[in-house]
Amino acid sequence: QTTNGMLFRCDLCKMYHLSFGQFYLELTKDELKHFKTFLHQIDPEHWYENYQRCALKRKIPIPTLQCNLFITLHHTELEELKHLLAFDTYKGESMVAAMDIDYTIMLN
Repeated sequence: QTTNGMLFRCDLCKMYHLSFGQFYLELTKDELKHFKTFLHQIDPEHWYENYQRCALKRKIPIPTLQCNLFITLHHTELEELKHLLAFDTYKGESMVAAMDIDYTIMLN
């Protein structure tokens, strides 16, 4: 889990569930592997140069199967998403501080 996202694997359906910002993906193990590879191949500087005159805050596009629908990210969101998906290299360091999680704690 990070400040903006969460990744978990469901033992029942054997799928990975990725929630990040306003998007949600269900991925097989292979799809997750390919998505991680794709994210690491993105050159944020290229997109910031291409869209420098564009009013969009998030300028890094991630295509979807629907040709006119893109997920767009800011460069800090891209880095956070890559960090979230780096679970196979996780060494036990804290990915997110408890205070960064937007969650209401009920003290009963």
